[in-house]
Amino acid sequence: MLQIRQLCIASVLLVSGVASAASVRLQVEGLSGELEKNVRAQLSTIQSDEVTPDRRFRARVDDAIREGLKALGYYEPTIDFDLRPPPARGRQVLIAKVTPGEPVRIGGTDVILRGGARTDRDYLDLLNTRPAIGTVLNHGDYDSFKSSLTRVALRKGYFDSEFNKSQLGVSLDRHQAFWDIDYNSGERYRFGPVTFEGSQIRDEYLQNLVPFKQGRLLHLAGFSRT
Repeated sequence: MLQIRQLCIASVLLVSGVASAASVRLQVEGLSGELEKNVRAQLSTIQSDEVTPDRRFRARVDDAIREGLKALGYYEPTIDFDLRPPPARGRQVLIAKVTPGEPVRIGGTDVILRGGARTDRDYLDLLNTRPAIGTVLNHGDYDSFKSSLTRVALRKGYFDSEFNKSQLGVSLDRHQAFWDIDYNSGERYRFGPVTFEGSQIRDEYLQNLVPFKQGRLLHLAGFSRT
């Protein structure tokens, strides 16, 4: 999840929902909580030379607000702009009034596990982390779930794992989103024989130092590269 950030580059300042530049300030109204934080983070990508009182700046702000809301399941916000004259010794103020609209909610989270993942407890436990039906869509949840599958594969030696399909479908007419993931972990690798070359120490002694048995299922937790 993107988090609130404070940005100061050249003459641009983004803090407390207001962007300041030489000739115009941007003020966003109508948002709070995570929606406000995510939108602020998107607005912080606007460069100083983009902050002007023209339509291009409005379009840039509009896009940033929509992207920030879309990531949290709000695909159809209403955004109204009002350019107000500057107060005494001040700057023009561009106000963006935002109504998030109806959110997209989770309609289904279909996940097919193939290969060793079908019976691996670590993979099966991940299925319980899926959002409940009716939960407001959060793109971060979907991306995090996929990343978790990959982390288990790397940690436990499923080096042939792949996504046969991974799709996040959104129906705006129904305001519903659907996960569609087909994941094949492949089979888990095992430790093979260890050989030593160029050492003057007896092989039997070195073999006793190996911290795993040949044929044991691979698990990289606790191992480090040196």
